[in-house]
Amino acid sequence: VLKDTSDIYAISESPWKPGELWLAVFQENRGRVIRFNETDGAKELYFTPLEQYGVFDVLVDPFNGNHVYFGSGDGGFFETRDGGRSWKLLRRFREGIVGLEGDSTRSGRLWLFGSKKSIFITSDAGLTFSQLDQTLKSFKGGKDIYDFLYDSREGTIWLGSEYGLLHSFDGGLHWRAPSGIISPDLLPVRAVAIDPAHSQMIWVASKNQVYYSSNAGVSWSGQVLPVD
Repeated sequence: VLKDTSDIYAISESPWKPGELWLAVFQENRGRVIRFNETDGAKELYFTPLEQYGVFDVLVDPFNGNHVYFGSGDGGFFETRDGGRSWKLLRRFREGIVGLEGDSTRSGRLWLFGSKKSIFITSDAGLTFSQLDQTLKSFKGGKDIYDFLYDSREGTIWLGSEYGLLHSFDGGLHWRAPSGIISPDLLPVRAVAIDPAHSQMIWVASKNQVYYSSNAGVSWSGQVLPVD
């Protein structure tokens, strides 16, 4: 199914079916969704009706292995509830959907990222949406997002952006910037990581520097890394 010239944009593994992978692929000038498992091998389950539009991300529902979402470059946000036999368009946005992030503790709650720097959230599996990026406008470069990390234990979001590090306690409705973490000449923040067992422990990467907080961003220290 995959060609030598294919580009794989995203992979999502089914938590219900170990080893089953869902791929967002651009191949032969169309976006495609391909499922791989040991039983069927690689099987194409969707391709965009129009050429030059990609499928940029795919996400398996953590509570239902047959429930899968994907976003496409033509603004379509789709789902299947039968393992890819049929697909339903949930919403057509005015910009391409280039990224998806799900809540591993709550079925139907997702964040969608648009090609024009918009962020949308749905808490009911695509029935309704709210746009979140308007509040980011108050942070210069805040809509230029490099990393988005949702901490399901605490219900908070950490955002790496051109502005720097941003933090939300309410799913992205409001944002704040931790003070004094990074000097302006070391921006932007391109990567964020959280200890899988301790939400208070956070790492942030900016250029060739790494910063660490042991108290959820109240204070930070630089981590010295070897640099040639």
